[in-house]
Amino acid sequence: MLKDSKQLLKAIAFQLALNLEDYRNRLLHKLHLHANSSDEYCNNVSNQLENRNTQDIFLSILAEPMAGLWRAHKVVVLIDALDETTDEKGNNRIADLIGNELSNLPEWISFVLTSRPEVEIINRLNGFKPLLINGKDPLNQADLCSWYKEYIATRTELQQLAPVRQQQIEKLVIESSGGMVLYLRLVEEGFQEGSLTIASLNSLESGLPGLNRRYYDSFQHRFGSDYETTVKPLLRLLLAAGGSLPENLACEVLGWNSEQFIACRSRLGSYMLETESGYELFHQTIFDWLSHSSSGQFHLDRTLGRQLLAEVLFKEIADKEIHLVRWQKQIQEWLPAWLAQLSQYNDLLILVRLGTILSKLGNYSTARPLLERAVASSENSWGSESIATAYCLNQLAMLLKNQGDYAAAIPISRHALAVIENEYGIEHPETAKMLNNLAHCLKLQGDYAGAEPLYRRALAICDKKTNTDQSSTAISIDNLASIMHQLGDYVGAEPLYRRALAIREKTLGLEHPDTAVSLGNLADLLESKGDYAAAGSMYRRALAINETALGLNHPLTALGLNNLAEFLRSQGAYVEAEPLYRRALAIYEQTIGLDHWQTATILCNLAVLLESQGNFAEAEPLHRSALAIREKTLGSEHPLTAGSLNNLAEFLRKQGAYAEAEPLYRRALAIHMKVFGSEHPNTAIILNRSLTSTKF
Repeated sequence: MLKDSKQLLKAIAFQLALNLEDYRNRLLHKLHLHANSSDEYCNNVSNQLENRNTQDIFLSILAEPMAGLWRAHKVVVLIDALDETTDEKGNNRIADLIGNELSNLPEWISFVLTSRPEVEIINRLNGFKPLLINGKDPLNQADLCSWYKEYIATRTELQQLAPVRQQQIEKLVIESSGGMVLYLRLVEEGFQEGSLTIASLNSLESGLPGLNRRYYDSFQHRFGSDYETTVKPLLRLLLAAGGSLPENLACEVLGWNSEQFIACRSRLGSYMLETESGYELFHQTIFDWLSHSSSGQFHLDRTLGRQLLAEVLFKEIADKEIHLVRWQKQIQEWLPAWLAQLSQYNDLLILVRLGTILSKLGNYSTARPLLERAVASSENSWGSESIATAYCLNQLAMLLKNQGDYAAAIPISRHALAVIENEYGIEHPETAKMLNNLAHCLKLQGDYAGAEPLYRRALAICDKKTNTDQSSTAISIDNLASIMHQLGDYVGAEPLYRRALAIREKTLGLEHPDTAVSLGNLADLLESKGDYAAAGSMYRRALAINETALGLNHPLTALGLNNLAEFLRSQGAYVEAEPLYRRALAIYEQTIGLDHWQTATILCNLAVLLESQGNFAEAEPLHRSALAIREKTLGSEHPLTAGSLNNLAEFLRKQGAYAEAEPLYRRALAIHMKVFGSEHPNTAIILNRSLTSTKF
């Protein structure tokens, strides 16, 4: 009956008639009722109203009797728990009525509605600009503290405690409430009835006794005998999830379509909240109650729910390219946290795949222990010279490379290459992959002389084998071109870059992240040659691909932002470049951390831009931070460290600090002479004391 809009209208009319004499007289006149009307006649009037539609009833008993009436002060009608009037099909006729009709009443009557922020409610009432109250809002927290002090803190058993202990209990209760004043009220009731003591406050594993009774009664009333088949499957996943549960993930696990999900979501009503990233149970106390055996027939096993979710998430990463993987946030946050309790805990392939995916997503700190455990497991099962161990080592080496830990990555990569060469031979495609990986580590360390022949060997293997994966060939071509580019051989590098780009566009498509890599590499070369129009177009296209394929907060998107910003800065477009640098910096700080060499690159480049704009106060600490990070992560002899030395020296020279600048220039020059030789353009840059900056 509470969900019936007709009953609501009659309830409002009744309350108003009790309080407003002029309205009561008009209402009785409209309904042809008077003091001598018989019970039978009154029942007939009620039945006639019941047979009319909602809009007619609204006009008859509210709008028309109120017309022309005046009040000096507002009359406020409070309608509580609007979310509880949503039916099994997701309809809410009360919200429809409010949205369509109540605003047509005189201005002196106002309605205050309370509801959980369910989508059905918000959609219907959005025109009224509803106020969403956050439980963590300081004003709400202040209200909770006031309520606690007035109704709980005054209890004798609490006042007898030491002040420090009283403060601890207050903090515990406020935090446990999750912003809900009902929780505090039930704490007070628990003290009054004796079901709650000070000692038991610290061990409410099963939840608050009074709240548990309410949950039990509500579940019994709302779901009844069909709990097992209607809402339990989805409720189990909501309880198990490590955060907001996406609708499409829930449907994948349960084998439901969208209609089935919506129907179940409607049955759960206010117990289930919609967030920007999915759905959650409305309050921590419902988690506590459902997880504990005290919930009886409604008890749910969180471990079982997590296993069901994990099965789908592991399947998602089994054979998909990284940019096609859905639920990346859930994979990064949930699977590592749950792994120890899952059946896949000792599955070597799962460990390697999860660690590799996390590494590609830039979540190195979580990926590393997984890959290290995979290596140890493989060595224990098959030995250190097995193919399985070599592949585990290769993935660990690539992660260490991404972290900038080349000293650890290179020997591991060498060992993996030796095992693969021994098992497959020196001209096998798998050997080419290992050669590329080792060469890339050497190049990033600054050992170009060691990297170039490995790149050439890898490409020769790919070109010789007609059945070689074209993506592997493109990688080998791109890698060789990149080292020729860095060594100043632009003429030799350009056709290789173009060949790699053509292969990737043909085999992977125009919108693939690997295609974006080739575009960025070729754009960098064209910029070096002075073809700015073509370079700028390619930088923008590469960034657009990564934003679409990988998302706005992926490390490769940050790389694209940096490279485009560098191009714009070199063209003097400082205003356009600065926000791109800052976006890239924010992504790296969030994904790979403040102390990573790639983060240092953004700091360095942003500092150069700010210096060009005359913002010396902000530029200097960025220069110094970038240098410190590179020295720590890459070493004092790395070319990127030389870049930071040169940039800081140039900054100091412009400030007139010649004595501090000169030794930095000399260190930078010594590094470049050692790595590149005396004839390389980068060496000339140092000699000419001009600014350098970095794309990577």
